[in-house]
Amino acid sequence: MTVRGNSAVIESIGNKKLFLLDASAIILIEELSRMVGIDTLGKIQDSSTHYFFISNEVYCEVSRNCADFFDAHSNCILNAEGSTAHRKLSTIPIEIEGEMRVMTINNISHEDWNQIWLCRNHMQLTLVTNDKKLIKSA
Repeated sequence: MTVRGNSAVIESIGNKKLFLLDASAIILIEELSRMVGIDTLGKIQDSSTHYFFISNEVYCEVSRNCADFFDAHSNCILNAEGSTAHRKLSTIPIEIEGEMRVMTINNISHEDWNQIWLCRNHMQLTLVTNDKKLIKSA
């Protein structure tokens, strides 16, 4: 089995609007889908103009509580491209005008920070979340 990198996976989707869904967004979309009886994530995945991804960390988090999600969306996974330390982060290194500095951010989980890195490393991704700390940090 060949494992492809995130860039190859993203490029294979073609010219579509790409979303990276946070766990909070997935849970909200799934709740709304059950209320109206429409598989919203399935519709997005099958769309000719839009597609969604989730990080492998979010995938594990969501699939623990929903086996259906695990089976239906296993082809939408991107690997995390950041820290694997399981702790909250409040500072990050950042380069400003060629000089390394430390920026203070909201305390967010490493999973959230890794989603920010995915979007920064792959500018065609749009992060979808309703997590206020994640939004402020992005």
